[in-house]
Amino acid sequence: MGDPSNGEPVEPSTSLVVQAREVEGKLVAARGRLLARVREVTRRVEHTREALNLPALMRKHPLATAGVGIAAGLVLGSIRFGARRTAPGAVGAMLGGIAMRLAKAAVAGWMAGLVGPDASRAPVARR
Repeated sequence: MGDPSNGEPVEPSTSLVVQAREVEGKLVAARGRLLARVREVTRRVEHTREALNLPALMRKHPLATAGVGIAAGLVLGSIRFGARRTAPGAVGAMLGGIAMRLAKAAVAGWMAGLVGPDASRAPVARR
């Protein structure tokens, strides 16, 4: 065997080798558990993202979207604090305006789906 004070390599004792292998096994197991958790979180995030796809929900339920938009616009637009509008009231009015625009777009999309894509080229009936 070598002398470590002279820089010669020393053979590790069998107990150190066993301990190192145990630690390595624990690290591999921990890495596996961590990767499994990351995969599970990724799966849940993707599922939630698909379930909360707002544009798809708006296309699927345009009248409900319009109703929610109108209600939100009325509620947020009518918020007043005291006798005058304050910053929160102005923000509410702005959000109400945005909600109304979204509702208008949803109803327009729904109506376009009812009429069809060629409605603009259809002849106008004359009496």
